[in-house]
Amino acid sequence: MEEKIIVENVKVPGISTRVSKVMYDAMLQAMWVVLPTKSPGLTQAEIREAVVPYLPESLFPGGAKAGWWAKTV
Repeated sequence: MEEKIIVENVKVPGISTRVSKVMYDAMLQAMWVVLPTKSPGLTQAEIREAVVPYLPESLFPGGAKAGWWAKTV
């Protein structure tokens, strides 16, 4: 059985969703690689594009669903 974690919706307080821990952790690690430590940072669109090379192909084939996961993380 796949391990899940709970993520909360920051726009809608009280709403949470159970998601794949493996997918979440993979995206989190990719985001740590691409996010700059100084301003101005990246836009959501820039993050979606930048993380793709750092995501496991087995989980995100061709960057599939990277946008949703980037927004979730």
